[in-house]
Amino acid sequence: MESVDTLKLMHALHQCERTAARNRKNGKRKIYAFLDFDGVINVFYPPGSPQYEHLVELSKQNVPFQFSDEDCLKRLSGLCMDYDIDLIISSSWRYSGLAYCKDYLIKGGMDPAVKVTGMTSDVIGKTREELILQYLQEKPDYQGFLILDDMSMPHLSKYLVHCDSMHGYDEEMDQKARQILKDQGISSEERK
Repeated sequence: MESVDTLKLMHALHQCERTAARNRKNGKRKIYAFLDFDGVINVFYPPGSPQYEHLVELSKQNVPFQFSDEDCLKRLSGLCMDYDIDLIISSSWRYSGLAYCKDYLIKGGMDPAVKVTGMTSDVIGKTREELILQYLQEKPDYQGFLILDDMSMPHLSKYLVHCDSMHGYDEEMDQKARQILKDQGISSEERK
């Protein structure tokens, strides 16, 4: 397990929160959502469930296999369009490159108008929490952010939509994401 300097991480988080507050006060409107794939849009259905059986049928018909859940991606698209969010890939799928990730999301059912604008870095030995904070520090132009992941992030839990890998980004998680943005003083009405 990677060691995390908690004090350093909390200091970085406080800097990011101050940056977001200052940017909101100055009228900046960018929102970042850090997206994991597995467990969020790639749902692990239990054997015997209707979704699992549907995938089995598709594989028997030699239909190209798509891990992503179309409903999760449509729901995510709605969130991104309502708030004009920039998606940042924090998933290990980022190693395939930004263009590949964008194509995968669109083929899975995400609205092509959703902005997929970046990826966290590939620094070895850093946790996902550290990589997200590093990204925010390197691009201090946001008014708010949230994280969509099935991984626990104790230091960033205030911003985490902690998905269940068997359900992914479902309606309950969508409501939680919207509440996290509301808690940062961001509403979808002001963005339209």
